[in-house]
Amino acid sequence: LAAKRNPNVELAVSSVYKIPAENESFDAVVSIFSPLADAEILRVLKKGGLFVMAIPDKRHLFGMKSVLYERPYENEPQPTDIEGFQLCEESKLSYPLNLDSREKISGLFKMTPYAYRTPPEAKERLLSYDKLDCMAEFIVLSYKKL
Repeated sequence: LAAKRNPNVELAVSSVYKIPAENESFDAVVSIFSPLADAEILRVLKKGGLFVMAIPDKRHLFGMKSVLYERPYENEPQPTDIEGFQLCEESKLSYPLNLDSREKISGLFKMTPYAYRTPPEAKERLLSYDKLDCMAEFIVLSYKKL
């Protein structure tokens, strides 16, 4: 769909572990809630290039987890040191998500890994809610390739 909207843009679908690009061909790489494929990002990024990564903070979507799980858990902190990169900036972002319909709750749920890992009864419980308040909490890390 994206390719049809703008024929002047080249798009590719691939694994983050095997990016279809030549070595040192990117000025910047952005990774949002994706697995860290640091060796592949290091390979495709030019020297001095920018790598921006967003990761979930400890209590990201904790309100949703509280409905899905009997014992909700906080996300484990991830190390921020990445070999071959210098961390330049770390920003924590947090904002409320006030979902006021089953459609919005379902839409958010489908964008999470919980949609694939949640037992059916917990999924049904969540999707029976007409309202859900939770917080989006994440960390944005900016790196420079050494």
